[in-house]
Amino acid sequence: MRNPRSARGRSGADAAGPRALRGAPKLLSIGLHDRLIGRPGRALGLISLLEYMRGFEGVWFCRGIDVARHWLDTFPPEKD
Repeated sequence: MRNPRSARGRSGADAAGPRALRGAPKLLSIGLHDRLIGRPGRALGLISLLEYMRGFEGVWFCRGIDVARHWLDTFPPEKD
């Protein structure tokens, strides 16, 4: 039986994928708490989700700072 949390993660990826291919990229943020994700079953669920998401073309795995830098480079603040 599939873990319901893993199913929700896959649903999020499935929903974001087609929109991104149509030119509307989406951000799927996954927050991880060390005491929860450190349990073997949950860690395996995360590994499974990441492997599933790698199957999508153009997926970018990054940190928050990478998103911030990309946003600033792509949409620089307007000069006054």
